[in-house]
Amino acid sequence: MRTIEGYELRALGSQNLLVGVGANVAHSGVLRKMNESAAYLWKSVVGKDFTEDMLVDLLLAEYDVSREDATEAVKDLIKDWKAENIIEE
Repeated sequence: MRTIEGYELRALGSQNLLVGVGANVAHSGVLRKMNESAAYLWKSVVGKDFTEDMLVDLLLAEYDVSREDATEAVKDLIKDWKAENIIEE
């Protein structure tokens, strides 16, 4: 998988906002709010090829969470990101 070009993660106070800024993106302006862990994963993989396993490993390295919980969270996040068309296979 890979993030779609044209989206930037921006901090506004304590919030992390994914913003569509490129001419080739379907959305412009704020697309979604991201919690701390989703923002961490986005920043870690933006512009790179990544797999579900890589995201799980990133969560395990940064947070005190079980592999099972990390895997479930990553599956949900990937599902959301795909639905929002901000990543591609």
